[in-house]
Amino acid sequence: MKKIFCIFLFLAGGLAAEVKETDLLFQEALFYYQSQRLDKALETFSKLLEKDPSYPKAQELFVETLKKRAGKEGVRSQESRVKSQESGVKSQESERRSQKEGVGRKEPKEIKIAPKLEEPEKATWTEELIIPEIEKKEEEKPKPVLPKKGQDYLFAYTLIKKGFYQPAINELGQILTEEPETKIKDKILFTMAQILFKMEKYAEAISVLKTLLTETPKSSLVYEANLSIADSLFSQKNFLDARLQYLKVLHKLSNEDILEDPYPELPPTLRKKEELLAETQLGIGNTYKRLGEYQKSIVEYQKVLDLYPKTASADDACFYLADIYDREPLIRDFEKAVRIYKLLMEAYPDSIWFDRAKERKKYLEKNYL
Repeated sequence: MKKIFCIFLFLAGGLAAEVKETDLLFQEALFYYQSQRLDKALETFSKLLEKDPSYPKAQELFVETLKKRAGKEGVRSQESRVKSQESGVKSQESERRSQKEGVGRKEPKEIKIAPKLEEPEKATWTEELIIPEIEKKEEEKPKPVLPKKGQDYLFAYTLIKKGFYQPAINELGQILTEEPETKIKDKILFTMAQILFKMEKYAEAISVLKTLLTETPKSSLVYEANLSIADSLFSQKNFLDARLQYLKVLHKLSNEDILEDPYPELPPTLRKKEELLAETQLGIGNTYKRLGEYQKSIVEYQKVLDLYPKTASADDACFYLADIYDREPLIRDFEKAVRIYKLLMEAYPDSIWFDRAKERKKYLEKNYL
């Protein structure tokens, strides 16, 4: 009995030590935060969140620390600008003093006898006068001015990159609360929808995208938003509605131009029309494939390769096409599959499908050809 009790104490002590480690990390991070050692606080909060992402208050304080550090850096840059202005003023004052002290003093002038200059030969009418061209200095382009709330929007983007999706949504929602008609409303809504998509909250993502289309109809992100709605429907396995949405995007985008992005310095970067068309065509092929209409999906994938061979969607279309000929019993054609796998390896060596294509090509050649 005594031995069992000792074992229990040992196990309990081990569990307490494990809990104590995260608690100690939190206390350490809190100490750094309160003493304004923000870099150390961020480092320690990161360690804590790696061990326990749901540790109470850790995410919230991590975000607050990021904000404080951003504010502190802004103050430092402002102080350095003020100091440089002050030093400029001081140098101007010292120059004035030296000029003032120099008034009334007459320095003895050194008399120099200029050498006799030879008269230049006069140019005849057959000679050309060469006038050197004055180099034109390129005018410096003014740095783009961020719109109001632009910095807050970029801060939310840093949270997304770190995987803090809910704090990022909260930050973006706060921007819209403080300035409902901000000039970057479309970007904020689109980014919120992207986060919800990553969190697999597809219905909520569609709702936000529809708000974007209703409230900012002249946004440069209109086609991106419509395409994202189609992707969300596809992820919900609503393939018929997804295909209808893809077809609508394809029809409108083929006949219209994308509007200019007024704030290209803020993400997301606006994609070219060709990229959007290729992705839409690929989406149509994917819906046909998921519904078992393989001949139609082959046609759509082939369109991507024929019309948009240099886009980001081309290698996907190439692999999906080969995969149908490789695996679908009613369509199966190993020779075509091998030929298309080879095409992928030659045309798209950096594709994520390269190794898989190489493996399947080798397997089919060895066993079936």
